[in-house]
Amino acid sequence: MSNANWYNVDNVSKVFLASYNKRDTRCIRVTCTLKEMIEPELLQEALTQTVEAMPQYQVRIRRGFFWHYLDPTDAMPVVSEEDGRLYPLLYGPNHKGLLHYKVSYYRCRITLEIFHVLCDGTGALEFLNALVGHYLKLKYPAALTAYTPTSAAPLYERTRDDYAQFFDRENTSHSVAPKKRRKAYRIQGRLLPYDQLQHFELHMEAAKVVAAAKACGCSVTAYFTALFMLAIQRDMPTAKRKRPVAISLPVNLRRFYGSETSRNFFNNISLTHTFDKPISLPELAALMDKKLKELTSEEAVRFRMNEFVKIERPIYTRMTPLLIKQHVVRQFTAVEAKQVSAVISNLGLIRPDEAILPYVDYYSIGCSAPNLFSTICSFGSDLCMTISYPFVNTGVLKAFVDLLQRENIPVKLDATEVITR
Repeated sequence: MSNANWYNVDNVSKVFLASYNKRDTRCIRVTCTLKEMIEPELLQEALTQTVEAMPQYQVRIRRGFFWHYLDPTDAMPVVSEEDGRLYPLLYGPNHKGLLHYKVSYYRCRITLEIFHVLCDGTGALEFLNALVGHYLKLKYPAALTAYTPTSAAPLYERTRDDYAQFFDRENTSHSVAPKKRRKAYRIQGRLLPYDQLQHFELHMEAAKVVAAAKACGCSVTAYFTALFMLAIQRDMPTAKRKRPVAISLPVNLRRFYGSETSRNFFNNISLTHTFDKPISLPELAALMDKKLKELTSEEAVRFRMNEFVKIERPIYTRMTPLLIKQHVVRQFTAVEAKQVSAVISNLGLIRPDEAILPYVDYYSIGCSAPNLFSTICSFGSDLCMTISYPFVNTGVLKAFVDLLQRENIPVKLDATEVITR
């Protein structure tokens, strides 16, 4: 954390603060399941050690006249047994806690749920891995004497707003400017009551998924994008089949800028396809892979990052009162949502320190959403896909699982209970 008594919210956090609601709480949920039952007292001690090493999460979100800001607090987190709804509301007038994250446990599972304003999926996994590391080191001090749970990066780099750090007004190329998009097909259905989200975990053999993607000549991300597009197309009403299916993909900016920040540092791209003629899975996957490579070239990624940050830079934007800015951002977010059919976030292979590998069973990561949001991670031989979904009907999910089975990829599916009426 900086030497100041407060620090700013980053570029995308301003969107989250303007657009969160009781259903889409903008909450990230990351879990690590160990091979043994959790000891609550040790987990509490581990959490205390973790936040001492990672003070950027010990903040209260405050409302300024022009922008929100993050104010350090002495409030300490308390571990609890997991209960209640997934993706809880962690900010706002209905949030009763002092902090914007919570840590819980259930049997062998440690869960971190955190408001997206504080970090993205990469930052949340870093927090969780540090917590798991401290816990295991407390439980097995002799075996893990030389193990250090937290990142070796300096604290100022881990807490820095890297949107501001790497913004370059001059380094833009209009040759890679995104084309105007058509209104995309939006998944339809009756919303679950009481602002619930369905939560599904799909576990697959990572090697089989990689082999299937390789057979299509594409990456795993492009492969799942094509599968979801076909699943959505199967569930589309006939009258809407001329609309494009658009999958939004968060892109981790750290690898493009050499960033070590634990805060938000990602951007979104969109892969779109209109089913105006028959197309096979290998053909669609190869097409998505080509588009994905174009949109994640260094030039394209840097252009998009600069364009988004540039919006908040003019003096007239900075001097506009927060109340007006939030209304504008909320309207902009609603317009952008009409361009998205679903979101797929692939965090790739999770690599905790080798010292703790023998104690870990698997990971999962999910995020609240106003529509279908799928998050992918893999650990060892397990690939875990988490899907959050606000509708009663599950047609898209059924079609997606059916396509996987046709690809000879077995799926183990877990789901939370929801109230449907």
